[in-house]
Amino acid sequence: MKILFVVNRFPNLSQTFVSKQVDGMIAQGHEVSVLAGSSDEKTGFSFLQQNIKNMIYYKNPSKHLSKITRFMALLPKCFFRRPILTLKALKYGSLSFKLLFAIDALSKQSGKYDILYAHFGPSGNFASALKNLGVLDGKLVTVFHGYDMSTYIDKAGSDIYRDLFIYGDLFLPISHYWKGKLVGMGCSENKIKVHYMGINVDDFQFNPIVPTKRIKLLTVARLTEKKGTIYAIEAVQKLIEKGYDIELNIIGDGPLKSQLAEIIGNQDNIHLLGPKPNEEVKAYLQDCTIFLLPSVVAQNGDMEGIPVALMEAMAIGKLVISTYHSGIPELIQDNENGWLVPERDSAALAEKIEEVLSNKEKWGTIQQNARAKIVQDHNLQPLNKQLEDYFYAILEE
Repeated sequence: MKILFVVNRFPNLSQTFVSKQVDGMIAQGHEVSVLAGSSDEKTGFSFLQQNIKNMIYYKNPSKHLSKITRFMALLPKCFFRRPILTLKALKYGSLSFKLLFAIDALSKQSGKYDILYAHFGPSGNFASALKNLGVLDGKLVTVFHGYDMSTYIDKAGSDIYRDLFIYGDLFLPISHYWKGKLVGMGCSENKIKVHYMGINVDDFQFNPIVPTKRIKLLTVARLTEKKGTIYAIEAVQKLIEKGYDIELNIIGDGPLKSQLAEIIGNQDNIHLLGPKPNEEVKAYLQDCTIFLLPSVVAQNGDMEGIPVALMEAMAIGKLVISTYHSGIPELIQDNENGWLVPERDSAALAEKIEEVLSNKEKWGTIQQNARAKIVQDHNLQPLNKQLEDYFYAILEE
């Protein structure tokens, strides 16, 4: 099977789930190509990804002025080569910039694939336009994650996926929560399959917790509003004030770093550690007792999908506390394999941490249930096989 992954950036340090699916499809014997606008220079290719058939970058400039300059240089060349196609591409308005860059990059490619596999709704729209222009050919599958079902829709309008719903062949929201929203927006339920993201469970060794005098808490997240890191900090500060011997380590970087550092102040037990390599993250995971990710709906409407960081913590067998947010309750069942609290409520979060610490007799069961949930529903190898089955099914239609 010939599969083209259509993404904004590849590889992408913050979207390792895409890289793992690329690895999975290559391992299952498929011919994989990738169409992307740019790459994350900090992230190299895995051993399996060295076997990508074609790595096609259309190098969409990030700065507006650079984009216009390159567009104006590219436009006459496109007109000379393919005038009718260029005129059709220009009808897509603001998307025409990106389309012409991609058309130029794809000019020496056949464009014929079995599956066009787009991660995030905007990439689905992009792939659909390239398909309608005759530049790409194949069954179109789009995965919906988080911002593409929240912030993006708020900005672009509720009908932004109207044409995609018509011309797309399969839609894979990563939660039942997003499936409901897709149906509400007019997508045919017959075209939707919920497909969870997953992790390589074997990479995360189960580690039963040994109670220690000092309780170590961990958060791994990009420092943005929707991750709710501020509420984790405030909750731990309340517990420190009450005399708990507790520390919070926060791994990640992002626009709220300086604001969070100011809130932490001189508090010695709360540490902003910045970004860390995967092996160091795993070491911190192994060492902690409780993993916190109190996600919230951001002021601009941005929302989570189901965070992979929670899956990794649960696979190791950590005690996880999160919020009733987006698809997270599909992963964490309160008081069964972890705990949930309301959004934006640091007092409730502090109380939940106290509750967890005072009920150590439940830890073993919670840990086992957490690991079992990931093995059952979020194990990457079975999920990649399921994805392959979905592809074959639409090819037979």
